[in-house]
Amino acid sequence: FPSHDIPPIKLDVMQVTVANEIQSPAAPPGVNPSLTDMVMAIAKARLQAQGAEGTAQLTIKEAVVTEEQMPSDDGISSWFERGQDKRWQAKVAADMTVGQPGKGYTGSASAYATRSTTIPEDATPEERQAAWSRIINGLTQDLNAELEKNIRTYLTPVVMP
Repeated sequence: FPSHDIPPIKLDVMQVTVANEIQSPAAPPGVNPSLTDMVMAIAKARLQAQGAEGTAQLTIKEAVVTEEQMPSDDGISSWFERGQDKRWQAKVAADMTVGQPGKGYTGSASAYATRSTTIPEDATPEERQAAWSRIINGLTQDLNAELEKNIRTYLTPVVMP
């Protein structure tokens, strides 16, 4: 997760942790994913503990890529056009909970992102990898934006300037 242009989200807690409640199923053939690692990278790059007490925990609830077969076109157009063979659908969901016992504060925020792409018939390994990169890069950007928006909206008391 390239975060050099994106400032961290500073939290008034002593510790930030990431928990994984799921096991991602195997990825489509020819790709090497780790959606949970992607979420952990976002958390590590963006969430910074800056306080003297309390904890924040980001819990990965869902991180899955499914593959479905696209209907084939057996008409005349299939002689001249390269059809789409498969659809990959990716979903990631995470919940963040914050507790500051000394201040009597608890709060939570959630983030959810989905992306999909299609793979052409007889796709080369390079085409499959490019499709995988598009789906993961888009999913990373979407999850990062949703997480930041919801933290700043629902966890305002612990967000530091």
